[in-house]
Amino acid sequence: MNTSAYMTKAASARALKPGFTLIEIILTLLLVVLLGGMIVLSVGSYDRSRRLEEGASRVKSMLQMARAQSANMGKRMRLAFDQPAGAATLLIELDPLGAPGAFVQYADADWTSDFSTELVQIVGCRLTGASAYPLMASQESQGSSDQPSLEPITFYPDGSSDFAVLELSPANLSDQRRAVVELDGSTGSVVTRILGQQEFEEYKRQTQSGAQGGGAQ
Repeated sequence: MNTSAYMTKAASARALKPGFTLIEIILTLLLVVLLGGMIVLSVGSYDRSRRLEEGASRVKSMLQMARAQSANMGKRMRLAFDQPAGAATLLIELDPLGAPGAFVQYADADWTSDFSTELVQIVGCRLTGASAYPLMASQESQGSSDQPSLEPITFYPDGSSDFAVLELSPANLSDQRRAVVELDGSTGSVVTRILGQQEFEEYKRQTQSGAQGGGAQ
């Protein structure tokens, strides 16, 4: 076999094989950048959508912790919410006999810091059930307001509490959904609901009509 002829043919074949042009390399790099951007946007969108669920879960845990703290301390405790973001503060009734109804801040409730207003804002907290009827009557005498209120929730040493519904708004303004957290005062169970804008409006209409019907009984 002629070695020189074989090497010449191999060199010619390599010379005829097309390579990557500068334009092809640039297009490939652009495609990689676009795909990377799409992945980042997708991950960011998923992270934003999860913030409302995470915030609702932390509010649920906060209610459960307040209930357990009241039972362990053997005293009435109260979750109060500050305007406008609904930051939570746990209060305790230190002397129910000497100073009934006097609640002061309970300093050892460091778990309230787990609730982050960077995830959600508590824009409404209204009492439901029997504990809400005196409040409803007072509001009706003063004139109703369309603005949601932030009523404090009281927890009792026997493990019960006020019945309450909390309305949560995502800190991310582009997220139009809302979260609702329902507290059953007799059992302590907490239910969270993630609702679209229309679902939330329908939920409010139904619960308001039910509350008015219950208060009239």
